[in-house]
Amino acid sequence: MKKFLLSIFAVMLAVFSVQAQVWTKVTDASTLQAGDKVVIVAKDYNYAMSKTQNSNNRGHQAVTKSGNEVSWTSGVQDFELKTGTKSNTFAFYTGSGYLYAASSSSNYLRTQNTLNDNASWAISIAADGTATVKAQGTYTRNVMQYNQSSSLFACYSSASQKAICIYKYTEKADDYVEAPRFSGNATFVGSYNVEITATAGKVYYSYSEGGEFVEYAGAITITDDTTIYAKAVNGENESAIVSKTYTRVAATPVVTFDGDGKFENEVVVTISAEDATIYYTLDGKTPSAKSTEYTKALTIKADATLKVIAIEEGGYESSVVENKFQLQATASAGNANAATLVTNVAELAVGDQIVIVATNYDYALSTTQNGNNRGSVEVEKIDDVVSWSSDVQVITLENGATDGTYAFNVGDGYLYAASSSSNHLKTQSAVDAKASWTVEITDAGVATIKAGEVTRNWLRFNNSNSPKIFSCYGSGQTDVSIYKVDVSTVADYVLNVTEAGWATMYLGYNVIIPEDVNCYVIGEIDGAVVNLNQVEDVLPANTAVIVEAAKGEYTFEVTEETSTVENVMEGTLKNEYITKDAYVLGVVDGEVGLYKADMAGGVWLNNANKAYLPASVANGAASYSFRFGEGTTGIDEMKEQRAESKEIYDLTGRKVESITERGIYIVGGKKVLVK
Repeated sequence: MKKFLLSIFAVMLAVFSVQAQVWTKVTDASTLQAGDKVVIVAKDYNYAMSKTQNSNNRGHQAVTKSGNEVSWTSGVQDFELKTGTKSNTFAFYTGSGYLYAASSSSNYLRTQNTLNDNASWAISIAADGTATVKAQGTYTRNVMQYNQSSSLFACYSSASQKAICIYKYTEKADDYVEAPRFSGNATFVGSYNVEITATAGKVYYSYSEGGEFVEYAGAITITDDTTIYAKAVNGENESAIVSKTYTRVAATPVVTFDGDGKFENEVVVTISAEDATIYYTLDGKTPSAKSTEYTKALTIKADATLKVIAIEEGGYESSVVENKFQLQATASAGNANAATLVTNVAELAVGDQIVIVATNYDYALSTTQNGNNRGSVEVEKIDDVVSWSSDVQVITLENGATDGTYAFNVGDGYLYAASSSSNHLKTQSAVDAKASWTVEITDAGVATIKAGEVTRNWLRFNNSNSPKIFSCYGSGQTDVSIYKVDVSTVADYVLNVTEAGWATMYLGYNVIIPEDVNCYVIGEIDGAVVNLNQVEDVLPANTAVIVEAAKGEYTFEVTEETSTVENVMEGTLKNEYITKDAYVLGVVDGEVGLYKADMAGGVWLNNANKAYLPASVANGAASYSFRFGEGTTGIDEMKEQRAESKEIYDLTGRKVESITERGIYIVGGKKVLVK
């Protein structure tokens, strides 16, 4: 009887052993086949897709990972793979329905009873187990991913969230020994005590897969990047060899500031990190030891993406901390803030300033030029008038390359339709067929705006995109309208000139130049000297100038008059961080000139309504002094002028016998700057 009971017990034990679950990471998609049982797990997090079907996504459930295996207690959704409707695709069947990608405008992952293309998934898997799982239906948000910040699994249009892996169910053999488990995270600061545990048998470890394994006797202290291999030995049976790599990192830096990153004037940011040097960027690029070192609190005055890293002695790096800052500025005096709907194309003329607005949505084309499209910014509509606080792109109409077309001057170039194969709206420096727009407007104010040459040339609003954008399409998307800036709503601009007697200016509308002010654009650049050519009477919109005047405040009256001025300088209508090298107006050792802007964090700040000279159009000099007018006397010729004993006057018109101080003088009827 005892033998019989022992036999029954042995059979039961064997059956139990065979039926125990083992879920192993799939690293080769070709090993998957219809009928397999699988679970979907976040690659870098200890969560799997749960049985909880939310209205628009799937929940997550905690799991335990050990090497290439995963286990859990309850709540994880296991799927049966079924053959999809398209070649080389699978369906994830829950027992009552199929997972499917449900939208092109939202990140929906739902369950349905029907097996169709939206529930048929193409699966590719990298050697490390990273799985790309993409639905083959009509919806464009079709890539299955894990959203760690929202604790859910859903579908996205690109790899913008966290990677997933697929684990497949296999049965344990009678002699199966479960692999040991490692403690801790993959990264550590300073030092870490690694613990290795096994459910049965003894643990042995090594520092290489083919090296000698020694018995584990207690926590292993590590202080550098280390990979540990381990196995469990139970009697004559061994588990699979598993490993874990521990990477030493610096402590994550702490970034401190008031508020949520949105500010009206400026925000002060402090950064700290223990026993490490801090580096940062403000242009969104990943910082490194070659980036700007943090030495004191940062005062941010414009839109910026701050990225920070801490690096310890020995080269150990922290994770990158990112914070975004956005200036919530009211409309500056340099930018119009109201415009009226245009319902007849005859209302438009060269020199007009316009904004482009979504017809049925409260969004306008913004000053943000993305790589392939234009951003959008919220506006307020009341009847036929639209108004805004900041960031709306005010466009100056110019003649296009062909009769009957307009060029859209956005200050630093011209909008153009860029492609016949992609929906691109970009900015370029020249007016050609791609930057020449035909405009038709209905009585209701719906505008058809199309450029020449390429086929995806219809300027439209994409309300479905996240974020919402303006771009060019061959068809579809959402209507736009043109609003003409009402010049009467723009405040006259007041310029403050310091004792230095110089300033720069950049306005988004036409103004009259006061009699006691001289405005110059840069013409020829000769060595370390720039030619300053004077602008007469009217300064056209989006023209960057150097201003000469005595100390004081000067009012620039808004006008509908305009003129044509060629210029190589650029400017901004709001505080803006510039990522390119440039020269700005400055006084060094008492000498006024154009000096290289100081980069900090990969950027330099150009204040609202100020101008600069891009380094790309200069010739690489360390700085530039001024020459007034073509062929007139330059600073470098001052000694020759003095030798000729020409009559000399100061700027007040008073005759002087000799030049004894730095400043601007009239020598022989020509203006001269003396350093």
